[in-house]
Formats: sequence, structure tokens, C-alpha cells
Amino acid sequence: MTLPPLSEAEIKKGVGDWLQYQENLGKLIFLRLNSGTAYVKKGDRDYAIKLCPVGTADFVTFQAGFVQPYYKGQPKGQVHPICFVEFLEVKTLKGKTSKAQDEFAEKVRQHHCKYAVVRSVEEAEAALKH
Repeated sequence: MTLPPLSEAEIKKGVGDWLQYQENLGKLIFLRLNSGTAYVKKGDRDYAIKLCPVGTADFVTFQAGFVQPYYKGQPKGQVHPICFVEFLEVKTLKGKTSKAQDEFAEKVRQHHCKYAVVRSVEEAEAALKH
């Protein structure tokens, strides 16, 4: 028996749950990023709240790490703390990124952050290994 493929929303839920578990363990911090505009009713007024720009990845993660300078293959100097920043875009097995998502990925990479398209929790876990 073959299971039907998961929807993007189901994969996103699984990745979000796994990221929350990792955050609870103190391994990373993550944010769920939504794009577009949200409309909220407060009393008798409607408010439009601008979210992230179209094309923004689904998640951003922050992981603590360290950098060790080397000279001629040998450790040299102090170890320095750093933060690894990675954006995750969730797609189905056959899903493709849009032009806006590709442009966002390029901007992210120009700022020396990582960007990965993930299609499962296992791919998200692999992308976040440093």
C-alpha cells in the first residue's frame, strides 16, 4: 500500500513541529515567516497588517556555533562564537520555487546566509547540520 503524497501544508506543519522541538531542546531559535497582508478586525475597524515580502522563505533559523582560525592546517588563535542563519523554503516532492522565491534566495546568499528548499523533516534536519 502506498500512501498519498503529503501536501505542502502538512510538510510545513511537520517541519515547524520539528523546529519547535529543537528550540525546546535549546539547539536553535526559529521563526515562521508569512508573506502578504493579514486583515484584522478590532471593534468596528479593519486593519491591514503588512507581513513579509512575497517570496520570503517559510522559516528562518538561528544556531549558535564557533569558528576556529587555522594557519597551515593548525589551529591558531582564539575560538570565536558565531551565529548560523538559515532560511528554509518548504515544497512538496514536485513543488517548484517561484521567481520571487528564487530572488529572495539570491539576496539571502549574497548576505552569506544559507537557504535550502526542503521537502521533508529529514531534509530540514540535514540542511541545519553544521
